[in-house]
Amino acid sequence: MRRVTHCTNSLQDGGLKDGLNVRLKILNAMGDISQVQKIAQDFAAESVDMIVAVSTPGLQAALLHSEVRDSSQVCFHQSDRAAYRAFAGAEIPAQVGDKTGLSYKGIKDFLAD
Repeated sequence: MRRVTHCTNSLQDGGLKDGLNVRLKILNAMGDISQVQKIAQDFAAESVDMIVAVSTPGLQAALLHSEVRDSSQVCFHQSDRAAYRAFAGAEIPAQVGDKTGLSYKGIKDFLAD
């Protein structure tokens, strides 16, 4: 439940308010992978605008069943940045901004081919 609260707070930080400009539908598969897949399929069938997954299986199912696999991106809201800062004692590196990970070209002193 803590992850869900964190996600809903992040959405609110981003200006999305349940019942005002977004309708939240919070579902929990309770660890049942077949249920995770069904939830993702149902969301895809409903053509929802956004799926926020709070687990790796949930994200994998959302990517598998959605049509936006190639256009999704990572997003760091204020609460995400604060949580990372509290954990790491530093800001999220500027190079971390793409779902495919960090480009070696952006790493100082990375060995050339």
